[in-house]
Amino acid sequence: MIRKHAFKIPQVVVPMVFIVIVYFLYTLHMKGILLDQVKMQEYIKSYGVFAPMALFVIYILFTMFPIVPSTVATIVSILVFGPFLGFIYNYIATVVGSIINFTISKKFGKKIVVKIVGEKKYEDYVLKYGDNPKYTYIFSFLIFIPFAPDDILCYFTGLTSMTYKKFILIIVSFKWFTPLLYSLSAFGYFTFLN
Repeated sequence: MIRKHAFKIPQVVVPMVFIVIVYFLYTLHMKGILLDQVKMQEYIKSYGVFAPMALFVIYILFTMFPIVPSTVATIVSILVFGPFLGFIYNYIATVVGSIINFTISKKFGKKIVVKIVGEKKYEDYVLKYGDNPKYTYIFSFLIFIPFAPDDILCYFTGLTSMTYKKFILIIVSFKWFTPLLYSLSAFGYFTFLN
């Protein structure tokens, strides 16, 4: 079920892209933006009409590098854009980020996934799901429920024999619930505070 061989790319490209992304995240971290909702809100608003794109990029980075919870970006998007547009932006970014994670592991294989998620986490996923014939159903369920580690699941799923078509169908069909739940919860919380 797990693919061992993958498409090879020039050895310079992945480290360069990785360095640029890490530098961007480091810069946001040093400015105190990553974990501070108010600072992130101000940062995103500073882009004016391009604010949705700024949020989109940050959200996708949170999805690709599962070290910072994307819940921060979810809450900020609701504060900046309101519950409806916040949900729409969150859902689209989550779907795109999930497809990117799946594509990265499909194209570059186990080595990159292990570098991103760590050897132990990778081994845990192989033990739990590696040869499970019902993995498609398990994956669909885990993508639907909140608090599941979907970013890592998408990386892992890219190493399986699941096709792009099936993956995208599952993500589009089941990924809406968590952003909606987070959006409604955050909106309710902030409405209650006011």
